[in-house]
Amino acid sequence: MRVIKVQQGQSLFDVAILTLGSALGAILIAGENNLSVTDTIMPGQTLNIPTQLLSKSTVNDFMANGINPATAVRINNETQYAVANYVVPNYWI
Repeated sequence: MRVIKVQQGQSLFDVAILTLGSALGAILIAGENNLSVTDTIMPGQTLNIPTQLLSKSTVNDFMANGINPATAVRINNETQYAVANYVVPNYWI
């Protein structure tokens, strides 16, 4: 088990993709943290991350390219939602 700190604009699904390699990991992370996959997580919040990787190649690719998924960003104090246009083997985000 490891612990991460949520960054601005990240959802549980962003954290799952970044740390476990798949959005399906949101279910595992939610379970480890007594959350629902629909719960809002806040910047600075700490989350326990299971050690089970769902896609090591995705995690390695994100780390190698300095990619930190965040589906929501704040511009001029307004939340803007975006979908990353980034393709990795066997996944699209």
